[in-house]
Amino acid sequence: MLSEWMDEFQVAVNSNLNNEFLARTSTRDLMGIFSKTPFKFDPSVPMVDFNTVVGRGYAACGEAAAALAVTEFYAGKRPTVCVKINNLTNGAHAIIISDGRILDPYEKTFKEGGAYLGCFKSFKPIFTV
Repeated sequence: MLSEWMDEFQVAVNSNLNNEFLARTSTRDLMGIFSKTPFKFDPSVPMVDFNTVVGRGYAACGEAAAALAVTEFYAGKRPTVCVKINNLTNGAHAIIISDGRILDPYEKTFKEGGAYLGCFKSFKPIFTV
């Protein structure tokens, strides 16, 4: 499951690297966009790039992470994508850690695992842009 997710994530990152908006926007502005974009995860739908997210009007945490990673990369940072897997539900949540900051526009969606509970020790780094 994680290797398939990583493949889709890499495709989304590669597509986002060609997005001029992501190259010019700030992380703060992008966090604001995602905080207003409804969260919806459907495991049968492959991860998509930022332009597709905007067009369809919803995003999953991996798609937000792929866009945030690119924006941080263009800002000269080395963002790391981290995931937390819930073994009871086979669910997962993706975040970005960059310059000691946790970037998680959907933290309030995941009551049992967001930054506000301080449990990021259970997130595993899986990819650095």
